[in-house]
Amino acid sequence: MLEFLKKLTRKQITKSERQTQNESTAISLDRHLNLTALVFLNVSNSIGSGIYVLTGMASHLYAGPYVSLSYFMSGIACLLSAFCFAEFASRVKSSSGSSYTFIYHSLGEFCAFLMGWMLFIGSLTSIAATSITWSNYLDASLNHTIKNFTYDILHAHWDLKSPFSNYLDIPGVLITLLFFLISLRGIQLTTLFNNTLAILNITLLIIITIGGLVYGKIDNLKADNYPNGFNGIIKGSSVVMYAYLGFESSTYAIEEAKNPALNVPLSMIISVFMISFAYCGSSLSLSLMQPFDQIDTHASFPNAFKNINFMFVIVSLGPIISLMGSLVSSIFATARIAYTMSKDGLLFKCLSSVNPQTKIPHVSTLFSLLICVLLIVVFDVKDLIGFTDITGFLTYSMVAMGLLVVRYNHETEYSSILNEPNLIESSPDSLDVSNNDDTVNLLQNDLNSNSEYTPRSTETDNTFFRSRSNALILIIFIYLSNIVYFGFLNNFKSIKIYLICLIILSNLICSVILYFFEQIPSSKKLTFKVPFVPFLPILVIILNNYLMMASEAIEWIVFGILITTSKLKFLTLKYCVTSTLLISLNTMAVTLCEPVFTIGELTNPT
Repeated sequence: MLEFLKKLTRKQITKSERQTQNESTAISLDRHLNLTALVFLNVSNSIGSGIYVLTGMASHLYAGPYVSLSYFMSGIACLLSAFCFAEFASRVKSSSGSSYTFIYHSLGEFCAFLMGWMLFIGSLTSIAATSITWSNYLDASLNHTIKNFTYDILHAHWDLKSPFSNYLDIPGVLITLLFFLISLRGIQLTTLFNNTLAILNITLLIIITIGGLVYGKIDNLKADNYPNGFNGIIKGSSVVMYAYLGFESSTYAIEEAKNPALNVPLSMIISVFMISFAYCGSSLSLSLMQPFDQIDTHASFPNAFKNINFMFVIVSLGPIISLMGSLVSSIFATARIAYTMSKDGLLFKCLSSVNPQTKIPHVSTLFSLLICVLLIVVFDVKDLIGFTDITGFLTYSMVAMGLLVVRYNHETEYSSILNEPNLIESSPDSLDVSNNDDTVNLLQNDLNSNSEYTPRSTETDNTFFRSRSNALILIIFIYLSNIVYFGFLNNFKSIKIYLICLIILSNLICSVILYFFEQIPSSKKLTFKVPFVPFLPILVIILNNYLMMASEAIEWIVFGILITTSKLKFLTLKYCVTSTLLISLNTMAVTLCEPVFTIGELTNPT
């Protein structure tokens, strides 16, 4: 049993060993991205249609005229998560993959695979849904000319019910092909397009903010008939949090970033400030333009600025441009997830191939393109992105948990430690999983006979298990506390029982925190270190778990199906079960559930 657990928690080997055993990594990615490009990569991925759709819903239903406070609180939560990502980015500068890589280096292979697979499936679904959303916005702005042409002239429609698509979404397929082709041309062209779209997105939100300040009325901020109070602001914060997802996109570009140990952490912190400023300003603008109870939840900004011609054009173009930027950055990130997982032996080996001319992972990009086009043509995936916010919140929690592990675990050396060689030193139980045969052979060998895998001291093993056990116990207590808290909100009759449970769980959480202080933290010098450990990572876990609990039941059902199939994929990995089949099973299982996206009809613009 102990050996099995060690296999699940094994971590990556040195970069040089992986290159020796996997010829496809002989060609490395091109380090082309500077700080500006990394910031705009984060901005593009975050600023999608969320700000244009979620603001009206959050204001009208929950936060009222204080929706800008909801965005501010979500921005604080994202900033704390960005700190955790920033420290990992300063520790690991030789491998892309974002949270997948960070979890692999801290919590082990099993947890990393689950999160990496969820991120990969979620990214593919998100790209398809974004393309369909963009197509619907474009078609709506042209008075549904494209859809009518498809139906009446091309007759490219069929009588199928959900979850299958009932007509050929030509613009959605074309925009997907276009941006995938741009990505295949190289990192320079991708960066140029992404930077341009990011600047346009920020500029449009600034214009919207100024327009609201100029044409709005301060009286609309009065909340004489606002019924929800502070709880409404909190609920609104959980709704608009989706608009922030993607601020960590620069961590997918670690292998392509210049001075990643410094630029990647800095880019995330700068991005969160920029995005928060744009979101708070534009949401305040909407509150100034209309009373919260008169805001249209489906077309909030166009309806608010309908009497101002040039502003109406700007807010109508905003979602189209923002979705294009989101597509570029999402395609970039998805290909890097597949590329990194392939290097670690958890996806097809060919997906880690790098084009010698363009220096990009072209096979993983084409593989992602194929699946996305199939999703757009075959399935009606516009309502399938509800589970992605749960995946995002869980990812942020796992990264914070991983930070607690590495801070109190002395066994792992990282490549970005100052004045250290550019290697990721293996842990005593590290195995190279880049090749299935090699993995089997290594499992059969006595690791203790290899000096490179020999523990340096018994204290290393103790910190290895203690740090992970403490983090696991802590996150379980936090989950239970959030469940009890939500039960308390929904059932005031049992207030005494819930208070007693909360007190007990709070004491247990405090006990685990105090136990962390008895351990000696890692003293490694890094370019960026999270302050106030363990309090700040614990706060990140609490906030993200709270937001997860606010999700609807159907989203949890879809998430549970994906987690289950991910575990099956991992357990059958060494038995040559194809990833393509499992991707199809994932997609079919999620699609047949027909989940409803709880925080906005992103694909029904008016």
